Amino acid sequence: MQVEYRALQDGEITSDLFAHFIRHQVVNDCWRKVNEQWVIKADPFVDDWSAEDYQFLVDCLKNTIRTKGL
Repeated sequence: MQVEYRALQDGEITSDLFAHFIRHQVVNDCWRKVNEQWVIKADPFVDDWSAEDYQFLVDCLKNTIRTKGL
């Protein structure tokens, strides 16, 4: 398989681009700022992206293209 690198166009960035990407992350410990100090604390959660999360990503990526990566 050959890899091709190229700039994406605005119209190519849709939620279909992420159809086979599953954003699932189990988190147990997190960095938290407590009394102006960063500490690791137990704060378990599962991060699963919804359709709205993917749409937000698409909107952000399109904005990145429109602003030339800024």
